[in-house]
Amino acid sequence: MTFICPPCSWPRRPFESSTSRPPKHYGNLGRLYQSMRKFKEAEEMHIKAIQIKEQLLGHEDYEVALSVGHLASLYNYDMNQYDDAERLYLRSIAIGKKLFGEGYSGLEYDYRGLIKLYNSVGNYEKVFEYHNVLSNWNRLRDRQFAVADALEDVNTTPQQTQEVVQAFLLAQSMGPTRPCLG
Repeated sequence: MTFICPPCSWPRRPFESSTSRPPKHYGNLGRLYQSMRKFKEAEEMHIKAIQIKEQLLGHEDYEVALSVGHLASLYNYDMNQYDDAERLYLRSIAIGKKLFGEGYSGLEYDYRGLIKLYNSVGNYEKVFEYHNVLSNWNRLRDRQFAVADALEDVNTTPQQTQEVVQAFLLAQSMGPTRPCLG
């Protein structure tokens, strides 16, 4: 049995009640605590979000990567736990590349975090390495956008209204199959 989660339209699993806290809420609380400079509480919330997402979605889901990146940021920018931050950034990057490729937009955040981290610990060789990685990523993204723009210009064939409606209805009937994270 599947229920529809009103805020996000992802199917809700039967064990998820409307009063349970989806993992996204834990992540939001983590960022809130971080902004309030309550770093231990922030860490607990980020870890809880990661644990729940891993349980629901697996260890290599992009939602897991996002939460891992948030915890890495907390460790890097606020708690000076650079070894933990480095490990988490690298994990987030690996998941993002595996799922979406080298040009994935979410990689920029992690690359910039690593540059800041390596600068903080005085590892300038790694600063230079990840500065180059980020530069190459930017060039790749620029090429991807140029190709997408060119393809958009090519696909200017007019469609009948009925064809558009049928394509929309087909896409809606297939719907997402992910659990609701809030």
